[in-house]
Amino acid sequence: MTSQTELPWIAEAKQLIGLREIVGVKHNAKIVSWLKDLKSAWLDDETPWCGTFVAHCLKTASRSLPVHWYRAKAYLNYGTRLSKPAYGCIA
Repeated sequence: MTSQTELPWIAEAKQLIGLREIVGVKHNAKIVSWLKDLKSAWLDDETPWCGTFVAHCLKTASRSLPVHWYRAKAYLNYGTRLSKPAYGCIA
């Protein structure tokens, strides 16, 4: 895919390759900003943030989010179930 036809949530995810949490009392400001934007009850990067990452990418693409967007398993019943994987699907 070219950058003009790239799926918006995938384009956002690609820009974030290599992003990491900061171990200890300091937290990654980018991850904390996602949590604030998503109105999270917590604001640290020590809590597993895989669901937060997916929610952030989907939100930047103006896509809907599951109710419990912060849980990786929330995406099991999100969207349209496919019979086989397709580029851009969340699995």
